[in-house]
This record gives sequence, C-alpha cells and structure tokens, in this order.
Amino acid sequence: MERNIQFDYIKLLKHFGIEKQLKKTREELIELLAVLDKWIEGREFEARVLNEIADVKIMIEQLSLIFGIETVEKAVCKKIDRTFKRIEEGYYQK
Repeated sequence: MERNIQFDYIKLLKHFGIEKQLKKTREELIELLAVLDKWIEGREFEARVLNEIADVKIMIEQLSLIFGIETVEKAVCKKIDRTFKRIEEGYYQK
C-alpha cells in the first residue's frame, strides 16, 4: 500500500495542535539555518543538512494545512513567476 504522507501531516497537526507546531516550525528553521551555515563553511555533513531540510519540510507542509494549501500554492506560483520575470528583465545582474 502506498503511503499517504498528506494524511500523516494532518495526523501530526491534530496530535500536537497549531500553536505547538508553529513554535516547532520556528525551532526547525533555526536548526536548518545553523546547519547550513556550518555546511557552507565545510564543517557539516550533507546527511545532517538533509535531515534538517526534512524536518523543515514536514513543518512547512503542516503550515500549508493551517493557512490553506491552495492559498499557499497560489503564493508560491506568484513568487516563482515574479522571479522568472526578474530574471528576464536582468534584475539579478544589477
């Protein structure tokens, strides 16, 4: 049977509640930032970075449930479109 990871996110959110998961998201983001800084400096292993990315992804998926998956997806598309437009306009070459 194929795993329904979306259902897993829902179960996690229901178990811990919105407030705890919002705080946990902040914690996981801080941990990712710290490990990325170390990785950039060559002081951290890729596996640790991947684990922190996974933690953040789990939390972000739960945030998407809180704020509305479709709303988040629209915002993502808008941001990507804006970035492509800026690339075409040479914005990042300034």
